[in-house]
Amino acid sequence: MSRKPPGIGYPDYGQKMLAYARSIARHTGKNWERDITGTGAVIEGNNMVDQETGLTRSAIGDLDQLFKQERLAVIGAGGTGGYIVDLIAKCNVASIVIYDDDVVSQHTQLRWPGVVSRRVVEEGQNKAEYLARIYASRTNRNITGKARRVRKSDLTYLRDRTMVFVAIDRGPDRREILTGLAELGVNFIDCGIDMHRYPDGLTASARVTRTARDDDYQTRHSLAEQTPGRDTGEDIYEVAIQSGDINALNATLAVIAWKQSIGFYRDNPRHRRMKLHVASGRWVGHDSGIEDRDHEN
Repeated sequence: MSRKPPGIGYPDYGQKMLAYARSIARHTGKNWERDITGTGAVIEGNNMVDQETGLTRSAIGDLDQLFKQERLAVIGAGGTGGYIVDLIAKCNVASIVIYDDDVVSQHTQLRWPGVVSRRVVEEGQNKAEYLARIYASRTNRNITGKARRVRKSDLTYLRDRTMVFVAIDRGPDRREILTGLAELGVNFIDCGIDMHRYPDGLTASARVTRTARDDDYQTRHSLAEQTPGRDTGEDIYEVAIQSGDINALNATLAVIAWKQSIGFYRDNPRHRRMKLHVASGRWVGHDSGIEDRDHEN
């Protein structure tokens, strides 16, 4: 198996694995060339366009297996939802469905990961369909986008999802969706940001509410009911202040919470409602008994 090219050898691990895969495939009597990408051979159960070559070196291949049975949904593909898609699309999950009935606008693309061409904005392409098309071509193949606004009557479509991320800017709609998911026994992660203007600058916090697989109906329903909404005076988007970095932070916390729920990250203590205050750097578990304040001073 010594196939090192003369001189400097292989430029990277991807090219090394590609050379070995081609060498082995030659002797199998099968045409495997179509299953080989620039970074390695596609293996059974792999949904990624490019093979993850860092798993062996980091010795976390067993943890990566946790993703393969995950069927995810993202409701809302705005600033926070776009970053959620970016992060979960780079995991070898079974499938991802994105829901949003809105179009890509100028302010949207300035709060998304990466860059969006001017043509996409001018054409008013749908957010969910655009994200699905871009990420399915370069990350996880099994991503689809639905140009629709999710209502409680539609939630039966999500019954097979192992986790649903909710990142929408309508408080009452959000609570209706969450309570509907709780009634169906579907796990969810709800996201929220809270930003306010003060004389010395903005104050901001990022909130995550999540369920876990062993939660009973009462726990799920209680978490859904406690979600902030317009009728509580804390509709996180009504103040109309958003920032790409806080959106990205909120999305990152939500994805970490999902990975905790499947055992990728340790989950101790198992908080269900959490908020990170930016000014103070406080990470507060709402179910920890620690006093929390909606607005930082």
